[in-house]
Amino acid sequence: HCVHSIRMMLQTQIVSNSALALTITGGTSQTGKTSVTLAMGLSFASAGARTLLIDGDLIGRGLTRSTDAVGRKKLGHVFREYNVITDAEFTRALALAQDSNIRLGQSLLRLGYINEQDLEDGLALQSDYGLGLADALRGENVENCVADIGIANMRIMPTFGNGHAPTSSLSPASVRALVERLRPAYDVILVDTGPVPGPHDSSIFASSTDGVIMVVSRDDPSGIIRQAMHHLELLNALPMGVIFNRARKEDII
Repeated sequence: HCVHSIRMMLQTQIVSNSALALTITGGTSQTGKTSVTLAMGLSFASAGARTLLIDGDLIGRGLTRSTDAVGRKKLGHVFREYNVITDAEFTRALALAQDSNIRLGQSLLRLGYINEQDLEDGLALQSDYGLGLADALRGENVENCVADIGIANMRIMPTFGNGHAPTSSLSPASVRALVERLRPAYDVILVDTGPVPGPHDSSIFASSTDGVIMVVSRDDPSGIIRQAMHHLELLNALPMGVIFNRARKEDII
């Protein structure tokens, strides 16, 4: 009930057709912010909002670990990248797949563009080629960098697949550009990050999205929270609100 109430209050902040992009952070690393991010994502998705969760915590990777999310190159992209099929063959096979309601691999087989061994090799390459935030920041097609975990209206962009953390390509400019590339496909973008002040990735996301939600756990020292809020002020980040997590009945009476 509380999460749905928070979601409804946030939805009142959407004043245009552009996606609302929010960073979710905390003053410490044990506030439960990843669980809050997932819960909020589920709430938005259940309300029909096209929702994307981004794991921007390059050290903790809590969202990636808890969902086992990994982006994949589309099979057609793999075959074209390795020159197994031409662009024209891909277009014809895709049309047949859509008309016949079959998978692209089966369509390529039916048209004789690949054989069974080609399909097996392509699927193996696709499985080995994990993608995520790191690849999206480097210019990879964002559709390949998000994972469908079987929940309607919700997708997840993990930190990275089989590559390395995107430290070198992470900057306010690159994050803003990525958010703009994602906005047309989603209604809500939620970025789960590490604590602030802390690793530079948290500060970059906080300053590069539309607003910041601070998750405060019951046992967080007040001095740490004040320091975190002051840091957001220095970043010119827009605080959207504070979520008091793990509250007890006596805390709110």
